[in-house]
Amino acid sequence: MLAGKSHRQIAIDLFGLDTVKADWYDSSRIRSLVRRRIEKSKHLMNGGYRDLVISGD
Repeated sequence: MLAGKSHRQIAIDLFGLDTVKADWYDSSRIRSLVRRRIEKSKHLMNGGYRDLVISGD
């Protein structure tokens, strides 16, 4: 999903254009959520998925 997309483009993919238009500003909850999801995704891609397999969560 990251594939060179901007954070805003990823937010639109996840939440839809109308939601992003209404709630996309510097300190918005949706921007914070997108940043956290991107960081979590990068962690999983870089081997963090193994923690899920080992712990069984």
